[in-house]
Amino acid sequence: MEFNYSDEELVKLIKHSDTTRTLAMKHIYLQHKSLSNYATYLLSQSMNPNLAKQKGMGVLHNAIAILVSNIAKDKTDKPHQIKVYLKGILKNLCKEEKRNELKHRNTNIDLVGDFLESKEASYGLLLNKEWTNCVREAFQQLKPKQRNILRLRMRGERFKIIAKKMNYKNDAIARVTHKRSVDRLLQIIKNNPELHQRINELLNKS
Repeated sequence: MEFNYSDEELVKLIKHSDTTRTLAMKHIYLQHKSLSNYATYLLSQSMNPNLAKQKGMGVLHNAIAILVSNIAKDKTDKPHQIKVYLKGILKNLCKEEKRNELKHRNTNIDLVGDFLESKEASYGLLLNKEWTNCVREAFQQLKPKQRNILRLRMRGERFKIIAKKMNYKNDAIARVTHKRSVDRLLQIIKNNPELHQRINELLNKS
């Protein structure tokens, strides 16, 4: 049966020497490793559950390292409330992870936009069944004219030709309409967590 140190004893170990500090880190982990489940719960609110579980343990280890460092340097006024302090650090680290994940997702969605707005790259999407299936789901939620202009552009049509086919006065109107249609498609993807995740996974393969 593993011996449990009190918070006061752990603080003394942290401040005594590098060797005892390492021992303290080990026991803090053993005594509070269930907090990885708490970290996983917080992370799962903004990312895939499997990814959240993978990151949860790493976040706990980082939180313990920060806690021990702060206690050793007397950067906390509540060193004897280790679980409370550790939980607070966990919350902050999870918030940072969620911000990074959101930034990563938005960057990937921007890449989708780049594909759709680039004639050659967008045409290449039609040759990729995974891309086609993902984008088709979002397409179905667009208005008919939005779907039409995106299809024409992805087939490599110039805006001048698109303007004639869709009865626009000029290619400038076709460009603006296409841009608005792309923006609407990206918004639909952002608002669909499952589709969003599938596109992220597909982009990460490339």
